[in-house]
Amino acid sequence: MTKATGCTICRHPALEAINAEAVSPGIPIAHVARKYSLGRESVRRHVRGCIAELVAQATKASELSRAEVEIAAGRNLIDRLAEAEKLIRDAAKIGVEAKDGHLMVRAGKELARVAELFAQVRGELVAGAVHLSVKLDDEVLERVAVRFLKSRGLLPAAAIETTVTADPGPPEAVRTE
Repeated sequence: MTKATGCTICRHPALEAINAEAVSPGIPIAHVARKYSLGRESVRRHVRGCIAELVAQATKASELSRAEVEIAAGRNLIDRLAEAEKLIRDAAKIGVEAKDGHLMVRAGKELARVAELFAQVRGELVAGAVHLSVKLDDEVLERVAVRFLKSRGLLPAAAIETTVTADPGPPEAVRTE
């Protein structure tokens, strides 16, 4: 029963004190009823109806608040990931302009990590899915960078000869599950 349905206790001037005592462990409902000149059954109905409804509403509001906090935290994380992605892309551009293959490849690896985090936050990655991981050591990074710079005409032929003596092929791909 609520105020709208005519609960006499909900309209009582000492409502807060009655509520506090009625739900306190060790204080019998009969004591609360006598203290405030109320009927024992009225207090019992108030506890089972009105107070139970208030607790349910408070619980629902608390759950909504937690969900709002989690959503805001998710948005904040996505914003931070977007900022990190921009910084990494800027670093990759600097690498291209400076003809620094190592920086370009490292930036590429970091972009892949950020993309994976984006997918995880958005729930786009399915648990147990197959992921492809590429192992790149410094030698492979250098070869990839040289190929990239050469394909863009950004690396003089003399630099190519001193940087890479042999090209054993593409990097090794490792399948993980």
